[in-house]
Amino acid sequence: LYKSDNHQVTFHVVMVDITPEPFSTSSRVIVNCGNIVSWNKIRKKAILTSTEELTSSIENTLATTQSYTSSENDTCTFRNTGLYQTIKEDERANLTITLKIFLSEWDETQVTSAIDTSLSELGLSTVDTVILSFPPCTDHEFNLDIIKPVWQALEDAAYKNKMKYVGTADLTKDRLKCLFEWSSVKPRINQMNLAHCCIIPQDLATYAKEVNIRLFTHNDERCILPVNDLQQTLKSSLNVMDLSWHYRWVTRYHSVINRRGIVTHKGYMVELEKDVQ
Repeated sequence: LYKSDNHQVTFHVVMVDITPEPFSTSSRVIVNCGNIVSWNKIRKKAILTSTEELTSSIENTLATTQSYTSSENDTCTFRNTGLYQTIKEDERANLTITLKIFLSEWDETQVTSAIDTSLSELGLSTVDTVILSFPPCTDHEFNLDIIKPVWQALEDAAYKNKMKYVGTADLTKDRLKCLFEWSSVKPRINQMNLAHCCIIPQDLATYAKEVNIRLFTHNDERCILPVNDLQQTLKSSLNVMDLSWHYRWVTRYHSVINRRGIVTHKGYMVELEKDVQ
């Protein structure tokens, strides 16, 4: 309300929703960040954590991609305009391809969706190895009963020849033994985060050798995409102010030329979901 000596003018403030259409009309969004091996901005940066690398990739994709595709199941897909690539069939025979899945919840549908979406986006029918990173949880919550459904979804994919080998991340010797003895498709890799244990525990190393499980190290955060990081990324890239978005799963793929060790492809995909009020 503005007043002068002779006039009174009323101003009405209208709030306009400027959220991009997919984030205002869809319940799920898939972001394919493309092959970041060829992204000069990432290559020039100092060493990044996996979370920083992921959020930078998402921000770049959403900020630079002008179009998206929609599917019948209310899902929109953004593909990085400059970095989107499939892996060509004539390249495949000379590559070893690994896909790591980061789950947000103990939900077997996330495993199936992550594998099928990643294979489709990469133009592949199979990869060499799939590593399953379980959701962050307390020791009290962690038991074989909650692992079984998600592992069975991984086994189903293995029976359909979508990967040759399966693996896990951050399992202690007792947990790994429990899973190994119960499972039909055995884990053949276990990744350990040295940020949480300075050396590989001797009991784990001994058991892994006995049952032919290979041990590797990694430096991924326990939660690869915290809610605050995701919300800040959506805000800075597309001015999405809606705080109800979270990730269902994240996948990271990388391919290496056999016998040469040269990384040719590396990238992230993420499925975002809007909370139902």
